[in-house]
Amino acid sequence: MIFSTTRRGDYGLTAILYLASRKQDELVQIHEIAEHCRLPEPFLAQILRLLVRGGLVQSKKGVGGGFSLARSAKEISFLEVLEALE
Repeated sequence: MIFSTTRRGDYGLTAILYLASRKQDELVQIHEIAEHCRLPEPFLAQILRLLVRGGLVQSKKGVGGGFSLARSAKEISFLEVLEALE
């Protein structure tokens, strides 16, 4: 199967892969993801909101907050990520 993704899909997959490289319960702040992956932070914020709504990412607000995968990376498919974003 061949996938064709939008910029949103590309950035979303990049963010998921970055979060997957971290400990599952480790919270990562958005500016760290944006800086490490070289993604525009305002657009990344929109993408992360969609991934949270899709149940793939969880977020914690406030001091010490951030983002992490909602479940094990092994349980998340690329197709799921793209469907949550498109």
